[in-house]
Amino acid sequence: MKVTRFKNCYCYTCGKSFHYLGIARHRAKHRDKRQNCKISYTNGDTYIFDYAELKNDTKNNRSK
Repeated sequence: MKVTRFKNCYCYTCGKSFHYLGIARHRAKHRDKRQNCKISYTNGDTYIFDYAELKNDTKNNRSK
């Protein structure tokens, strides 16, 4: 198994590079904080995650 220490994923919101195994947890931190984020992955795909919309929906569903 080849070990790599390259940080090929990039979060445009934070301006930081991440290892491909750590980017999922970083994205989850944005989700937990209900922040929108834009992330570029190792394969070159860039996604925008809109977590700000979840702010009202999940809090209302939890209280029911």
